[in-house]
Amino acid sequence: MKKMSIILSLCIALFLTGCAVTETATDASTKDNSLTKSEAIVTLAKPVALQIAKQRIINLGSAFNEGVIEGDVELLNIAFTKDVEIHYSVEGGAWKTVKAGFVKMKDTTSEIWHFNFKAFTVPNTGLWTSAACEFAIKYTVGGKTYWDNNNGSNYKISTSGSNPTYSEVILGTLNVKLYEANAYKNQWPAYANSLNYSVVIKNLNFTKKVTLVCSTDNWTTTYTQPLSFSKSLTGSDELWTINSLLALDITSLQFAIAYDVNGVTYWDNNDGLNYTLTVPGNL
Repeated sequence: MKKMSIILSLCIALFLTGCAVTETATDASTKDNSLTKSEAIVTLAKPVALQIAKQRIINLGSAFNEGVIEGDVELLNIAFTKDVEIHYSVEGGAWKTVKAGFVKMKDTTSEIWHFNFKAFTVPNTGLWTSAACEFAIKYTVGGKTYWDNNNGSNYKISTSGSNPTYSEVILGTLNVKLYEANAYKNQWPAYANSLNYSVVIKNLNFTKKVTLVCSTDNWTTTYTQPLSFSKSLTGSDELWTINSLLALDITSLQFAIAYDVNGVTYWDNNDGLNYTLTVPGNL
């Protein structure tokens, strides 16, 4: 699965000369009560590419823990009829296949698809389980098949450490992406009335800044909050986080993420829709 035939490679090369998927980077602006992005400066010439993948440990109760792999894939909308599959192997075992599902149009030429599958279920012994999974993405459309297999190496994701706060994350084509956001109100004492955000970025330079741009009144007014470095992830990726107090009168808020590095601002604003977090709730 890691290698494609010479004929298929030539087909992809010919196809790529006329196709491109764009990631945008701009200064912050407000328009029509939303945060927008415009100027395209990064071009990805691939029919299909991983955006982000992450592994979570889910406690199923007192008896079992479940490891789940999930992620987002970006692909060119070549034709209406298409199929996206994730081929994966856990701990060197047999290769399996799971289908991804359409989420939304990213722009006029590309789509976002989501995948989710169970990697393992183990007894809950009070210890965190570590497991490794590798996978590749198969995109079939118009009688042709395209792969994103991380340049022949497959994508590899695993939990690490004896008690990881976050599972390992793979950031694919993007430079910044929300990992998770949680709002707690009148819940556990350690989290009472707090907001918690986690963001994954590519380490493009030592000097950089990651900022939340937030609004509680549909972008009539905004405020910003800086995130702090949390830890290094696989490759050049980093996890940045912030924990802040939650005002008791807030029922929902909107936000986007700005990543400033090398004189450029990269935005994750949920593909122009911005993120909306209901209190209490999570993304």
